[in-house]
Amino acid sequence: MHGAMGAIYVYDAGNAGEEKDLDQWHRWFGQNMGFKDSQCMIMAHRKSQDVKPSRSAIPKSLAQVHVVSTTLEESHDLIKEEFDR
Repeated sequence: MHGAMGAIYVYDAGNAGEEKDLDQWHRWFGQNMGFKDSQCMIMAHRKSQDVKPSRSAIPKSLAQVHVVSTTLEESHDLIKEEFDR
């Protein structure tokens, strides 16, 4: 991971409890690499647009990390736009 510029965490937003691992991932990968919250992104992925992820489910320690809601049904352009942000 030498030379990495940021971290992207992807979790299954349709599976209750998955978001609990985000804090640990952030400590292991983001903070250990010295990344600022602005260099990290959370992709709350779900199988369909019918499942809505909740920002309140994200651990409070990650309140400043940008969260993007993604599905396989969405165009890849939205994901690219958010990544380029």
